[in-house]
Amino acid sequence: MSLRILGGLAKGMELAGPKSSSIRPTSVMLKRRLFDSIQNFEGMIFIDLCAGTGSIGLEALSRGAEKVICIDNSSLAIKLLKQNQAALTRYHLDPKKLQIVKADASKWLSQNLVVDHTLETILFYDPPYEDIKGYEQVYKQVTESNCRVKLIFEGCTQKTMPLKEFESKFPGAVKTFKQGTSFFIIYDFE
Repeated sequence: MSLRILGGLAKGMELAGPKSSSIRPTSVMLKRRLFDSIQNFEGMIFIDLCAGTGSIGLEALSRGAEKVICIDNSSLAIKLLKQNQAALTRYHLDPKKLQIVKADASKWLSQNLVVDHTLETILFYDPPYEDIKGYEQVYKQVTESNCRVKLIFEGCTQKTMPLKEFESKFPGAVKTFKQGTSFFIIYDFE
């Protein structure tokens, strides 16, 4: 599967991707729907809590995010993220705007959920779809933090839970995108 940046300064940039199924990239159609709905990321901080290849975070960086933080616990993911970071200069993007962190997403979030109120912050969480406990932890951390953030969950109707059940378990969504069995649910916490 060829992974590419869809828009912004690095449009068309091919990303280093996994040769195994241990990392599951977001579908192109679902990714396009999300980024077509936001488009301008100027002045934002984008935090990808289970970054994998960095496809989502790098898309935000390409579209003007001030800073992108990609967190993943996998050594393979960190290696791919660093390869993709090295390619940014060819597209006139500052690799220093991309911070790569090897850590558990929930643990990192519990220590770092301090939001710069001058910049809008987006938290993107796309764990292994079966990790219901992970969704619960991140949702609880964000809702109890009183931080102003936009939270985006990616899930699957077959492997996570049906969409209606997900929306009931994690209430307050302002927008939902569905493509095949995958979905994004977006929350605005202010």
